[in-house]
Amino acid sequence: MAIIRFTRPAPRSTDPTGVCRAGAAEVDITPSLDLAMAGYSTEGKRARGYRGRLWARVLFLEDAQGHRAAIVVADLHSGSRFLLERTALETATTCGITTDRLILAGTHTHTGPGNFYGNTLYDTTGQVAQGFDEGFANWVSSRFAAAIGAAAAAARPAKLGVGVTELWQVSRNRSLEPFHANSDSSTWWLPDRPGQGAPDGLSPQERAVDPRVTALAAFSADDDSTIGVLATFGCHSTALGPGGDVFCADWPGWAVRSARLTLSQDGAEPVVAVGLSGAGDVTANTLSPGGRGVELARSLGERVGDAVAEAVGRARDASEPFDLEMRFEDRSVRERTVGGRADTVLAKDWDYGAPTIGGSEESRTLFYDLGLVREGMPGDHFEEDHPQYPKVRALGVLQELLGFLVGLQPCDRLPLHVLRVGGHILATVPGEPTATTASRIERALLDATGADTAMILGYAGSYGGYFATEQEYWLQHYEGSSTLYGRNSARHLEARILRLATGPVPNPGHGAAVEFDVGARIRAFTDVSDGPALGPLDPAVTRKDRRVEIRWRMPASVRLTFAESFFALVTRQDGAVWRAIEVEGRDFDDRHPDVLVREFRPGIELIPTTRAWGIDVLLPEELDPQTPLRVEVAPRGPFPGFRVEVPVPRA
Repeated sequence: MAIIRFTRPAPRSTDPTGVCRAGAAEVDITPSLDLAMAGYSTEGKRARGYRGRLWARVLFLEDAQGHRAAIVVADLHSGSRFLLERTALETATTCGITTDRLILAGTHTHTGPGNFYGNTLYDTTGQVAQGFDEGFANWVSSRFAAAIGAAAAAARPAKLGVGVTELWQVSRNRSLEPFHANSDSSTWWLPDRPGQGAPDGLSPQERAVDPRVTALAAFSADDDSTIGVLATFGCHSTALGPGGDVFCADWPGWAVRSARLTLSQDGAEPVVAVGLSGAGDVTANTLSPGGRGVELARSLGERVGDAVAEAVGRARDASEPFDLEMRFEDRSVRERTVGGRADTVLAKDWDYGAPTIGGSEESRTLFYDLGLVREGMPGDHFEEDHPQYPKVRALGVLQELLGFLVGLQPCDRLPLHVLRVGGHILATVPGEPTATTASRIERALLDATGADTAMILGYAGSYGGYFATEQEYWLQHYEGSSTLYGRNSARHLEARILRLATGPVPNPGHGAAVEFDVGARIRAFTDVSDGPALGPLDPAVTRKDRRVEIRWRMPASVRLTFAESFFALVTRQDGAVWRAIEVEGRDFDDRHPDVLVREFRPGIELIPTTRAWGIDVLLPEELDPQTPLRVEVAPRGPFPGFRVEVPVPRA
């Protein structure tokens, strides 16, 4: 065993200001390349480049009594308990944000780095590389902490509002039969239910979703400008598909850009974070696997972004000062029941079902292609009264043997936060709730607390697999077979959240010891650009219409980390000087998704000594094609950088 221990510090003492305040910030978290990308399990890719960078976005809140909370949404597969505790280790002493006051969620992009979970199951099976990368986990946690500190420092008098709008036809339910097996599916489209107002002409898959885009927005109390936004929508972040090998935020990245552009006022941009609600069984609306890619992610993201901006407008109309209360617990899954209720009993041990190793509809594996497993494989491996029944163990005895010999274990705790701000309540789920699971938790919260509105934020605090309803679980499609602790898991989760929301406020656990058995470790990440010193490079540049390609070679040992300033910047000639082109109010550089930075592996080399690098730029449509352009590539450590002139197309 490899054990990492923390002690939760007490929060730094802060004096209340007597006014409600809010602040927001964002930080680039794009690491070095070659890291394994999480989301498509061991059949995933290693990153060979990036498109649009990866980000973490923060909304900081403080009420008049001085109660504080911070919400972070990062372009990662999920939050993790390690990242949560490691981030709070810094922010507790800098700005008073302890574990119990910090919500950390992922956008669930499947093209972000992995190996950060801090548990042996997902650090082994979540990506192609096996092991915990403590260097990356510490680095990204420190960047989260810096952004939280910046958001706290920028806090100003504020009011909060919640707005909701509906967005149909961009998403679909990929597990229609389990959805309809739910006892409440027949009422899904009635008034005051998630699907109310579904337009005519939708397919059954398009109807079986929660179309709501919900925005919790902070506005300046002085000028009503938007400070920051947390928005949620229920759709898997897999629009790019499993074939990509570059870091990218998937559709949430485009959603942020679109919403931010609409909400910008007088040159001031709000920070917009887009997380996921009940997305476990919902995916981008394409029935053709070949339809996934950049254009699907872009179109879906832009439509969600437009809906976020609309929801923020509704939130502004309802905004007001707020009281804030955050509740937190992270009880062990070994506490198998809630209040002794039979319908909340968890299995003693975790198990994957056979459909899990076949992959979801979006990413089938060789096991599925060979007909060894399929969706809907119930069996009698477990006794009927066992919580795992009717799951067929994914690897039979081999799974039990691996669990014993290798010690594969998921996070053994379920970190839960319930945030109450005024009449709104937000609850986190440490994994993937299906649309119905999230809806049931939301309805139960509203009924139990009397809140006006509720928001369920998935992939937060930890990654504990799927949370399918009991009815969905019985059918053993991918979502049910990936529910680790059996058919009562969703009910158990709901009961825990309700108890947290309505019971006594738990002890925040300051001074408590926090322990992680991380198992094997890897050192794939480097936080500094490194390698042999390079002399001048000889890049080649070509242009075809709006597309510009730049290529050069470097020793394979050169490592570059990108999460700082720009790497590639497009400039135009303005008299005697060169100035950055502006797109959507920002410099047109590699933080824009129309700029792709990547490396290329050599064709046939046992030990590659060099790699080809490239920058592909799609120039803005509105740019005059005869404008003299230059691409400036910034130095990084041993990399000297360069400037190249872009050819002007023939008239």
